[in-house]
Amino acid sequence: MPAPLEEIRVTVRLHAELERLSPDRSGIIELTLPARSTVAELFRRFDLAGREAVIAAVNGELARKDSGLKDGDRVDLVTPMLGG
Repeated sequence: MPAPLEEIRVTVRLHAELERLSPDRSGIIELTLPARSTVAELFRRFDLAGREAVIAAVNGELARKDSGLKDGDRVDLVTPMLGG
């Protein structure tokens, strides 16, 4: 049986106004996190913990802040947009 992972790699896509949080403003960041990290860890990492309006999706499915992350996951962080 393989040893459990100590770290995982995830791809984070920051949308709309959140793109500015990526170093090159591309909105795409590859991160290495401790195994058993949650979406809440990403909110802390990007200083979004107090922003309830940010929506998270993991692999295309809406996710709660307590949703666990796995190696290879794609996480989208989006702010609501107004349209008309």
